[in-house]
Formats: sequence, structure tokens, C-alpha cells
Amino acid sequence: MDSAKQPKILGFLGSTQSDYAPTLEAFLRDELKHIQTILGGRMIAATTARPGNHLIFLKTCIELRIPVLLLFAKETNSPCAFGEDWKMANMLFSMALAQYRANEDFLVDWGDALLLAGENSSNAKDLGIPHQKIQFEPFDTCWPVPLDAKRGARHGFANRFDLMEFLDSRYERAEISKKP
Repeated sequence: MDSAKQPKILGFLGSTQSDYAPTLEAFLRDELKHIQTILGGRMIAATTARPGNHLIFLKTCIELRIPVLLLFAKETNSPCAFGEDWKMANMLFSMALAQYRANEDFLVDWGDALLLAGENSSNAKDLGIPHQKIQFEPFDTCWPVPLDAKRGARHGFANRFDLMEFLDSRYERAEISKKP
């Protein structure tokens, strides 16, 4: 199987606070373009439907036309958590490639690479998953496990159709609440 043609999943974990929103947004814009050149045009982003840094990541991916798998916690997400950002969040949610009921473990289980904005990377490092740690004070990034373009996708599917068909059979699709 040609690993260059496989869809690759880039997961994002971050905090629900966005105290560094302009810095993170500018960084993500450049870094996502760079990562896409390494993982290829079949890259799919994945993140949880949470406010703060997750929403910044989702917005940046959509602006760059990177397809996104959006994960909603098994318990219902409250629109109240998004406050005044709910209208924008709801619009961005509707633009995702797919929305699933799944927790953050999905990202570690299926991610070919992870971006960790202020999150602990011990699981990713222990599993040998390429990941980039993003620190905010002072702003700095590093790849404790480097990204490798030649590495095959962890899920093993040859194309996006097969991957999505499998995910549809394993995870429940999430319904998005239109009410704030």
C-alpha cells in the first residue's frame, strides 16, 4: 500500500482557554500548511468540539480547506460552554467532514500525528506518535517524536472512503444543536 496516498489524521488537543488566541491562530496557520506538505494532500484534521483553542484550530483548518473530523463528548455538549462564540461554533461545526460521539482517546487511537497546545504528551510519546508540543509562556514548540512523511497511516485504510465507512460503523454520528 502506498503510504503517500493514504489519508493521514492530524489530531489536536488543547485547553478550553484561549488566552493566546492571536499567537496560536498565526502559528497554526503556518504550521498546518507545513504539516500538510509532509503528510500530504489527503490529511484530515481531528479535534474535539470544545471552546477555546479547539475552536481556533477548527476555524483555521476550515479556512485552509483541511477536512475535519469533529468529536463530541459522549455526554451532550452544552451550547452554553461556547458563550458568545456559539453562533460561530455552530457554523464551523456544520462545515466539518463528519461529527462523531467520541472522547479524546479517539485522537490518540487514530492520530498519525498530534498537535498538543498545553496538553501533556506522555501517552503520545509512549506510543511513538509524532507530536508537537506548543507552549505559551514563553511561546515555544518542539517535536519530541518527529513527523515522518514515509510513515504509513496508523489506521491502515488505503483511502478516505474506506476510513470514513469504518468510522461510521464504529462511532455514532453526532447531532448538532442549533439552539444557543
